[in-house]
Amino acid sequence: MLNLLKDRYINTSLGTFKVSVRPGVTLLIFLNGYGPYDTAQIFQPIIQKIPKEIGVLAIDYLDSGLSSFSTRSFLLTDEADLITIIIQNQHASKIVIIAHSLGGFYALSIAQKLNQLIGFIGIEPITKEVLRPTR
Repeated sequence: MLNLLKDRYINTSLGTFKVSVRPGVTLLIFLNGYGPYDTAQIFQPIIQKIPKEIGVLAIDYLDSGLSSFSTRSFLLTDEADLITIIIQNQHASKIVIIAHSLGGFYALSIAQKLNQLIGFIGIEPITKEVLRPTR
């Protein structure tokens, strides 16, 4: 069923993102946790049940999944800005973000910049409170 998704590699100033995409007016964005696994494969049991008319965008972070290593040091907010641009370039009318683990942190930043966002599903999402150092 994942063959309904097209893999693309998007070059940016920080490195090359691997994304799996199926266009749609309504778009489900999948943001995985950090690690060596491909986001589309991690979410395969969910993606294969989504009706074909619903779009899908599964993004691998830099230094993670099948994306490239980063070309330089960066802040997570820098990467979130690039991911936001990738999402906006899909030209969806409605967007739902499905985030797991580190994807929750990215979703916090991305959601503020998407006027088309209609929903968020967090699966044990990390938030900025977890990433802040305690005193």
